[in-house]
Amino acid sequence: MTPEQMTHVSILCPKAYQERVIESLYRLGAYHIVDHKKTVELDIAKPLQKAEKLAEIIVKLRGVMSHLSIQTAAGNGRAAKKQRELSDKDYYELGKKSKELYLDVVSIINKNNQARDSIKGAQDALALAETLQKLGVEPGMLQQSKTLCSFIGRVPETANVSKLQSVTPYHELLRTKEKQGHALALFAKKEFHAEFQSALQAEGFQEITISPLFFSSNEQNGTKKAVKSMAALAKELRQKIEEAGVQLRSGEQQLRQLREQHKSFLITNESLLREESKKAEAPLRFGETRKAFTVQGWIPARQLETAKKELSAATKNTIYIEERPPEEEDSVPIKLKNTLLVKPYEFLVSLYELPNYKEIDPSVLMFMTFPLFFGFMLGDVGYGLVTLALFCWLRKKLPAMKQLLTIMIFSSIITILFGFAFGEYFGFEHLPEHSGAALCESTGICLPQQTILEHGVTGIVYDFPRLLSRVHSHVSLGGMNILSVLAIGALVGVIHLNLALLIGVYNAWKAHGFFHAFLEKISWILLQASVAVIVLSYAGTLALTPLVGYAMLAASVFLIYKGEGIQGLVELPAIFSNILSYLRLGAVGLASVGLAVVVNENLAIPYIQKGGIFAIIGIFCLIFGHIINIGLGVLGPFLHSLRLHYVEFFSKFYKGGGMEYAPFGRQE
Repeated sequence: MTPEQMTHVSILCPKAYQERVIESLYRLGAYHIVDHKKTVELDIAKPLQKAEKLAEIIVKLRGVMSHLSIQTAAGNGRAAKKQRELSDKDYYELGKKSKELYLDVVSIINKNNQARDSIKGAQDALALAETLQKLGVEPGMLQQSKTLCSFIGRVPETANVSKLQSVTPYHELLRTKEKQGHALALFAKKEFHAEFQSALQAEGFQEITISPLFFSSNEQNGTKKAVKSMAALAKELRQKIEEAGVQLRSGEQQLRQLREQHKSFLITNESLLREESKKAEAPLRFGETRKAFTVQGWIPARQLETAKKELSAATKNTIYIEERPPEEEDSVPIKLKNTLLVKPYEFLVSLYELPNYKEIDPSVLMFMTFPLFFGFMLGDVGYGLVTLALFCWLRKKLPAMKQLLTIMIFSSIITILFGFAFGEYFGFEHLPEHSGAALCESTGICLPQQTILEHGVTGIVYDFPRLLSRVHSHVSLGGMNILSVLAIGALVGVIHLNLALLIGVYNAWKAHGFFHAFLEKISWILLQASVAVIVLSYAGTLALTPLVGYAMLAASVFLIYKGEGIQGLVELPAIFSNILSYLRLGAVGLASVGLAVVVNENLAIPYIQKGGIFAIIGIFCLIFGHIINIGLGVLGPFLHSLRLHYVEFFSKFYKGGGMEYAPFGRQE
């Protein structure tokens, strides 16, 4: 399916109708504006007069919403859909109310910040006061003295404070143990200040700064002196913390009330004004002369006539509209059009690149093959059920990832179907003899018996129904037994890559003609056919001489050289390495099965069979092991499926480079 057909539309209109044209284009919601670049003849147009006022109001509203932790509405204008157009009076009222609300919120937040600072300062001071109280230091002891010096701080637990005796025995040392080390207060004559400071520093002393909160101002002489006991000061600080806490809780309650009271107003009007601002700033994308303006853009062809009628009516037929189809040098915006089932896969395509205007949209191809590749690799009923439940739950919790999770839900369903085809249930492919017999007797469901050799012991098991065993099914190719899943992977690679080449034929034919398509794409199909003829001829399964194959091979190589030059010849082996790359479809699945078997048969079951505490260990191994395997089983198939599409599949027909269609207006 190709992207929607676009038409280039140029508009020329008198400036008097600029606002009406903008309103009509916005209401239409289909015109992709191409930004004008300044030229000598056409300057860039100026925004509408109301743009500055709108920006000012929006800044205030968003500031309030940020402070009140209110999320803006989705950028699609839905909240503003039913609002009438704004008049000058509306702008005045909105501006006034938003400013008042902003000032109220900022005032409350400033008071809350002051309360938090007050609490933090008082808590720090309280911690210090409690430490000094344990030391027995009172405020009066902290006053400056002409004869005494003091050291208050902390030392590590390993500090040897007895060394202070060597300075002078005439000192007072107070100590108390803390969580890490000791707090101490030392008082001595000032003449020994330097010696004590040096001795303390040698023991890792860290001084505590005495907070000014411990002192009150004496207005009479302008000095500061201690006036309270440490216990009274601690009590005063606790009271201060409580008062600031009450103030903070009150402020937070006021913010919650403002949030509930104005939430609807803020969301609705922010969304409305955002859309109005989009219209007011639209002229910045236009070109203008002194009396007229022009705008260039793209519109879906099916909406062209509707747009022309609306614009003509809005401007009383004073508008000039020129239309033309896309040209070779145009950068055409891409609007993908897919059904609801296919639409989520546009997400995977956009991760790579949007198709250009003349290419097939590969979303529908990924819809058909990505889940099949994922399910084939994971291929377990139990794992599929777990991932299905997980992705359904995540889809409700993470709406922003809806597209990706929808893809994974569908992939999990395919995983379950392949799980039935492979007969795998959390890595189990059969039931033990006693369990299978009991199931048959109690329910009448009798599974087929099979004799197997396991751990050197021959036993009977009851196999789950299956179409194919990934571990045991083989096919014979050229006298060699190859695992069926690997052979299927190679076959899928041939089909998938040749489908890509056929799509490439269509794209090249559409862009450059059939001859170019033949040289560039069909030559690669002929190359594969020639190799197949040679191999089958030598194997005796095809009644042709190998010379026919060699002739086809020579012709295909010549055509590739004519179409792609030396680069094509260099890439000749790549087509076969690409096919072999699809062996990962079977190999990744085998790795998952192998890990599941290790968890089940080598870890969990041996412990469970021992019983007791070992059974609990076995159950833990079972759960934890399968959680790891499911995680790897989701990540591996997802990445490998993407790789097969992006590297092997897309490289054969897809160039991409499309520009996303972004119409001007409200998007529903």
